Amino acid sequence: MENSTSPGKNASKSKAFMTEASRTLLENFKQGIENDEFILLAQPVFDLASGQITSAEILVQWHQGQTDLLPGEFLPQLEENQIGGELDFYVLAHSLQAVAESLGGRSSFLPLSFNLSEQLLQSPGFVERITGLVEAFAIEKPRVWFEIRQDVLQASNSDLHDQIVELHQEGFRIVADHVTLDPWKLAQLSVFPVHALKVPVAHPDGSRFTLVDQAAFSMIIQSSREHNRVVIGVNVEHQHEVDFLQQSGLDLAQGYFLARPMPLFELLHSLESR
Repeated sequence: MENSTSPGKNASKSKAFMTEASRTLLENFKQGIENDEFILLAQPVFDLASGQITSAEILVQWHQGQTDLLPGEFLPQLEENQIGGELDFYVLAHSLQAVAESLGGRSSFLPLSFNLSEQLLQSPGFVERITGLVEAFAIEKPRVWFEIRQDVLQASNSDLHDQIVELHQEGFRIVADHVTLDPWKLAQLSVFPVHALKVPVAHPDGSRFTLVDQAAFSMIIQSSREHNRVVIGVNVEHQHEVDFLQQSGLDLAQGYFLARPMPLFELLHSLESR
């Protein structure tokens, strides 16, 4: 457990060559880990037809002093300094611990998805480390989903591909995140054991889909059903996007319009009271 929540050798071996800013970040990160300054949040995925939560994505916020830092304010710097992967393990370990404690180790909790950084994916032995952690908490592996960006999957080498396949073979579910509407890029995902796709319902700048975009989105849904893949519409921030998903025959959605991220313990408490 200690190895899962403290920066490893890869995080410190180049410390001598760090800038002062990087050295300060590393020290702050170590202190944050030791003091449990990282707050676990859960953003639900909803079934639009029933209104029920079907799964949740685990996110993290850094409560540093009097400031709450959002992921975009610290994750890029952690990854740049080769310590982002250690935060991945911290989030996974503490989330599974919270599940085991609140639900008494029951296997009836909703699937939880965790973002895996490119750095972690490139670290040797990460599959064994993840597997050992999940097994230590007696959590059913199919209820642990790992989100990997589509561009990271497509840029992966054979070793990374094999490790992702190994994750799947262990029983974990793989989710392709930030999936684009490009049918050629979608076809490239066929070499990976992807269980679900997360597809934004609008352009990155927030502009609405054109009719061509909507047609491409519908093709993703159709293709995914043919391959027994789950599709989740994400970044839902307006009613018209909910309407579009329902008109497209897609019920699973995630976004601020439906629910903002909540503390993980609140989500687990709501599940206990069902």
